[in-house]
Order: sequence, then structure tokens, then C-alpha cells
Amino acid sequence: MNNHWLVSDIVSAMVLLLLIYTGTDKLIRHNDFMLALAAAPLLQPWAVWLSWFIPVTELLVALLLFFTGTRLKGLYAALLLMMVFTVYLVWMLLHTTQLPCTCGGFIEALSWQQHVFFNGVIIVLISFGIVLNKRKATRKERPPT
Repeated sequence: MNNHWLVSDIVSAMVLLLLIYTGTDKLIRHNDFMLALAAAPLLQPWAVWLSWFIPVTELLVALLLFFTGTRLKGLYAALLLMMVFTVYLVWMLLHTTQLPCTCGGFIEALSWQQHVFFNGVIIVLISFGIVLNKRKATRKERPPT
């Protein structure tokens, strides 16, 4: 097995575990998550809908990451999710003093600035995973020489 493949699989597994962890935590503590969304001025009108949509989406993206055939699509979906979450965090930091946390588990212990940094690191890892998965797919398509 090529080292690139191993790193690609590790990145995918890390993102998969993060999404399972956060999605499951949001469902287990659904009422708290919904109330935190409702406390966010930007999200308040859609709090109930988002309280289901976000964790279910996280778990569906994790499912895409689990299977080799859908992993690249899962990485793209995870990248989109993380970018949206990060834009939301930055918007909240710049435009409001009311900063309710809608995250799950250990991420709640981070400050908002630390959370933006954490998301940035995850975005870089996912981007790296996308590049490695594309290389892996290209090498599978090429006939052996």
C-alpha cells in the first residue's frame, strides 16, 4: 500500500469520526442544540429546521466517507460543510456580541477564535485528502506499466 493512500484513508477517517461525533452529539442533545440555534440572531427563523438538517447532513456525509466509492464526494461535501460553518463563525464574531455555541462535545470548550482556527485546520486537512484521493483515483484508472 502506498503511503499516500494510507494518509488519504487516515484523513478521511478523521473527518468521518469528527462528523459522526458532532452529528450524533447534536441529535442526542437535540433540544439544547435547537435552543442554541434559536439564540443566534442569524439562524433564529430556521432553528427548528436546521436543528435536524445539520446533524442529519453531518451523518450522511460521514456515510459517504465510509465507502471508498463515495469517499471523494464525501470529502467535497465535508469541505463545503466546514466552509459554511466557518463563514458562519466569522460572521458571528464580526457582527454580533451574542455568541451562542451550537457545536457538539469537546468543540464547545473552544473559544470562537479557537473554533475558527480548528475549522481552518480541518479545511486544510480535507483539501489535502481531496488531492490525495484524486491521485489515488487517477492511479487506479491508469493501466500498470
